[in-house]
Amino acid sequence: PLMSDALPAASEASIRSQLTELRELGRQGQNRAAFVLAWSLLEAAFHRLDEDGSRRPRKPGTVLESLARLGYLAPELETRLRSLVLLRNRIVHGDISAQPSADDLDAVFEAIDEALA
Repeated sequence: PLMSDALPAASEASIRSQLTELRELGRQGQNRAAFVLAWSLLEAAFHRLDEDGSRRPRKPGTVLESLARLGYLAPELETRLRSLVLLRNRIVHGDISAQPSADDLDAVFEAIDEALA
């Protein structure tokens, strides 16, 4: 990968601060925006734990697999999130009819919390 692909490491405090903002966004009914941004925070949390330190962009499934393998994500939550990757991809790639539920948001928020714990 090119050096420009390396992402800067985010502090735990900044990830938690943004997570608080996303929870508020969800309470305001902005589930789509909160859902997509929550996936980016989950990847940011993974980058803090990345063994090789490359902090390169990863596919959502790779982030989930890596967090679970390292013991930062419970197997049940990994399974729940794997079912949400398709929804995430539909939203990101332009399906404006795709709508995450409050439970979907909570699952990603929970994963971020677990990864930072």
